[in-house]
Amino acid sequence: MKHLFIYCLNTVVLSYLSYLFYRLIKQSKWKVYFMSALAFKLICGVLLGLLYIWLYDGGDTFGYYERASRIAEFGWGDFWSLMFSSVDSTFHARREYLDRVLAVILFLGKTDYWMASFYFSYFSFICSAYLVRQVIEWRPDWSKAAIFSFLFYPSIVFWSSGILKESLAFGAVMVLMGGYIKLRANKKFLWYEFLWYFLSFLILVYLKYYILAVILPLLAYLLIFRRLEQLDFLKNSLWRKTAFILAMLVAPTIGMLYWLNYNLTIEYFWSSIQNTHHYILSRTPIWNKVPIVDTSNEFMNYVLNFIHFTIAGVFRPIFPEVFRFPNIMSAIENLLLIVIIGWRFISSTKVRYNADLIAITILIVSMAFFLAFSIPNLGALARFKVYYMPFLMVVILIDHPLWNKFDFLKRL
Repeated sequence: MKHLFIYCLNTVVLSYLSYLFYRLIKQSKWKVYFMSALAFKLICGVLLGLLYIWLYDGGDTFGYYERASRIAEFGWGDFWSLMFSSVDSTFHARREYLDRVLAVILFLGKTDYWMASFYFSYFSFICSAYLVRQVIEWRPDWSKAAIFSFLFYPSIVFWSSGILKESLAFGAVMVLMGGYIKLRANKKFLWYEFLWYFLSFLILVYLKYYILAVILPLLAYLLIFRRLEQLDFLKNSLWRKTAFILAMLVAPTIGMLYWLNYNLTIEYFWSSIQNTHHYILSRTPIWNKVPIVDTSNEFMNYVLNFIHFTIAGVFRPIFPEVFRFPNIMSAIENLLLIVIIGWRFISSTKVRYNADLIAITILIVSMAFFLAFSIPNLGALARFKVYYMPFLMVVILIDHPLWNKFDFLKRL
């Protein structure tokens, strides 16, 4: 009976995944791009596993699999007792949550590492494709920028594939952002979408609470801003309206941070970031470090390091700064990114400020700084950019002149 239940459950899951993919590619104009993006995503999941075998002797991804495999060997009763038992609030709590998610897949699916990697990559793809689909239906003129940024940008696709926390957390961010876009477009929500929003919220709470700490206040800001626009509150005053909303959100945001994790509280926030910074530096070789800028003026230290780590979080590593694989791939990609951004600003310097652009700017700057400072490792930067780089690319690529420069891009 237990094996029959597992077989039926796997059939239902695979059927549901196929149904989701079908709904995403119904729009025939972009069907080939969604299918190509799915193949790219699944291939990246396999390549990530091979990279960790070859370069890191297994590393994080196989560590998750080995621990989850031991859990999956438990009997039916013991397994579910462990799944619903409490997790100690320690440094390794988030790792244990991912172990349990993976253990459920291994226990119910009776799969190996590569099939489990397929599920993680597929989840990540479906979530990012969901966001892209909402953008296409809301603003068709942004289609090319959204498709490239979320489905084909190499490092984003690679580091959000396979068995990593980033696959699940990246997918969760995409779903929440997709929900906001759908709300902006005044489209009707389907009942099961709310289950996806709730699941995405839980994923971020347990795996990447600090990402949620940035996203939730910004989504609240955007939703309140749109509501105040409907009420004609402070009409035609973007900055005063923004200042009013941000001031109004201070107390609720502090309360949310206290609820999310004790590391986000006023007492522990900065010290926890510094502790992580020094811990990562102590385990990082000199050629891979992002050092602090140090001057004789304490105030200038804060200013320069804020600029230094924010830029590092977006543009480093940069060619020819590194020559080691796989860092050199990120360096070449970042060099091309600088060219694309420079081309955009040379061609058009006019910037139209709005609430969405303000929120995206805060998202990029805050995540780039805090992630680069707390994890000052050039190799790790490429991995953690998945949470904010796609949004930067969308902003840069909307109406970018490169779409009209090459014939094959014109035909997209």
